[in-house]
Amino acid sequence: MRVSVVMTTYNGEEYVFEQMNSIYGQTRKPDEVVICDDCSTDKTASIIRDFIEKNQLTNWKLLVNEKNKGWKRNFIESLGHVSGDLVFFSDQDDIWLEDKIEVMADAVSKNPHIKCLSGKMLTIDKFGTIFEGKNNFSKGQGTGRVLNFPFSKSFNAITYLGCTMCITKDLANIIQQMAVKNYGHDAQSCRLGVIMDGAYELDRPVICYRLHGGNTSGVISGVSFGSANLDKRIDDIEKNIAWLKRLLETPAMAAYAKGSKRKVISETIAFQSDRLRFLKSKNLFLFLKLMKYRAYYSGLSMYIGDFAYCFHINQLAGKILWNIKNSKKKRGK
Repeated sequence: MRVSVVMTTYNGEEYVFEQMNSIYGQTRKPDEVVICDDCSTDKTASIIRDFIEKNQLTNWKLLVNEKNKGWKRNFIESLGHVSGDLVFFSDQDDIWLEDKIEVMADAVSKNPHIKCLSGKMLTIDKFGTIFEGKNNFSKGQGTGRVLNFPFSKSFNAITYLGCTMCITKDLANIIQQMAVKNYGHDAQSCRLGVIMDGAYELDRPVICYRLHGGNTSGVISGVSFGSANLDKRIDDIEKNIAWLKRLLETPAMAAYAKGSKRKVISETIAFQSDRLRFLKSKNLFLFLKLMKYRAYYSGLSMYIGDFAYCFHINQLAGKILWNIKNSKKKRGK
């Protein structure tokens, strides 16, 4: 099984050396590493070139985009530059645990049903110190078990960070065929994997995920609903609807998105369209009507989140929700 790693970079001079070094030091070496730099204006590209040259990495390649593409398009298009049977996504600012490739590739080789495999993570600050703070990520129980994510009406709400993932070449090919370049590679990978009955999670950490002010994912410690505004939420839903429609049109997905699954996907498009109408109109009656889609939400917090974003109280509501959850955890100790 050939293993490829795709990394995208943009102005990542502060941390990119540590990330590359953690990939270089893997117990199971990748067969190829392709790094796509998105027109960095700092020393990122030169740091990468120096690292490749110093370590004589003939199977590592740096590609510098002619124009800035943005992180979503950059990741999607990077898939066209690799040939491995298994593709790992890498951000520019994390640190991989030394056996990440070995344990994840071994899990895939033992289970031919896997299309997308996600691992757990340890959280580190900008200095590389591990901490357990106000974030939504789990380091798991460390059992090493590989668990399947079954398809359900809430499949479209599943999101795992791409930096913890590997996907098979056939899933990568489907993403390229769909050619939706303004929709995140991580959301596409795990949701397509679920539809294909091939989404799994490894219960053990595989990376140290760095939380700092420059994260493109927009994750902010302690804000459960995130820091985006209403316009961003509307834009995300519009792009999601376009992606779902494209999914139903893609020949390679015909064998998977059929029967009851196709019906759920079509109903998900209707659900997202109704969410869009509420967010644009701010009509409370439409918000109440969304309760009929409760099985399509990931949970009550997602439903409340729509209200919070609509009326611009998402950060306040997120902090309140986190404090409630945290107080419950403390009482349970």
